[in-house]
Amino acid sequence: MQGAINQMQVTMNRMELQMAAERHNSRSRLQNSMIHGDAAQLATVRCEEVGPRLNQEPSQFYPADMVALGMLTAANLNYLEEFYGVAFPGANVAARRIQFANFIGKF
Repeated sequence: MQGAINQMQVTMNRMELQMAAERHNSRSRLQNSMIHGDAAQLATVRCEEVGPRLNQEPSQFYPADMVALGMLTAANLNYLEEFYGVAFPGANVAARRIQFANFIGKF
C-alpha cells in the first residue's frame, strides 16, 4: 500500500513539474514572439520532456538574443536537440536555426 502511495506521489510531482514548465514556456514563447530588434533579450524555454531535465533550462548554448541565435552552430543545435528531446531538422544550419526559433516562439 505504501509503495502505491509513494508511486502516486512521484507521478503527481512529475506532473506538477511538467505543468510548471508548460506554463513558463507559454509565457516565454509569447514574449519571444513579440520582441523586435536583434539585441532584444530572448526568454528561455524550459525542458518539457519527462526525465532528469524536466522544467530545467539548458546550461549552455541558449541564445541570449537574435544575434546569438543567428550564430548557433550545428554542434550547438545538436546539444539543444538532445537537451529538449526535440529535433530541429533542416538541410543546413540556417534551416535548423529557423526550426529552433519556431520552437522558442520567435517565428
